[in-house]
Amino acid sequence: MDGWQRSRMAVWPSGWRSSYEAIEGIDVKTAQPDLEFPLQETLAACKQVLLEHYGDKLKSLILYGSAAKDALTPESDVDLLVLLAPLVNYFQELRTIVDLLYPLQLEASYWLSAKPAAQDEFEQGVSQLYRNIHREGISL
Repeated sequence: MDGWQRSRMAVWPSGWRSSYEAIEGIDVKTAQPDLEFPLQETLAACKQVLLEHYGDKLKSLILYGSAAKDALTPESDVDLLVLLAPLVNYFQELRTIVDLLYPLQLEASYWLSAKPAAQDEFEQGVSQLYRNIHREGISL
C-alpha cells in the first residue's frame, strides 16, 4: 500500500500521523485546547451537529482520554462525552449520536467515540469514569 497504512480495519493516508505529533499544545486545564487544525475543525463540527439536533438539551461536549491528556497516538480514538439533560434512554441516545456523527467520522482520520451521559449523574460523579473526565476533560 504505497503511501497508505492500515490501522484497525481502516486505511489511512500515511501523512495522518503528523496530525498527532502537532497536538502537543493541548492544555487540559483550559476550555479552548490548542489542537491541530483538522482535529479542532472536526470537534467544532461535532459540537455544531449535536447542537442542531439537541438544542438546549445538550449541556456540554467534553473531550477526554488520550486527546485531552496530550497522549494521542495513531491508534487512539477521540473520546467525547455528550452531556444531556434530561437523558431518558441511554441506548437510544447512543444510537442517535452515532448516526449524527457518522458523516463526520467518514471524513476524519481518527476514530470518534462519543457517549451520552446525564448531566446530573456526571456532576454527581456517580462513576469513576465521570470523576476522571471531570478532572481531566476539556469542555468544548
